[in-house]
Amino acid sequence: MLLTFTRRSAREIVTVCAPFAAPTKDAGLWWTFHSVAHHTLRRHHAAVGLPEGFGVLDRGDAAT
Repeated sequence: MLLTFTRRSAREIVTVCAPFAAPTKDAGLWWTFHSVAHHTLRRHHAAVGLPEGFGVLDRGDAAT
């Protein structure tokens, strides 16, 4: 598993590491740290007290 903080870095990692990755069912999935955290919260929302279908706003979204 490789995680990065930005989409740009994720694309660079794919370019460099993809040739070395063993072919698996999930070989095409390369995520940022934030997308993994969001996916985990979506899956386990009740355990952390969030309603199903909760939303996440970044600073840009919150400003409008």
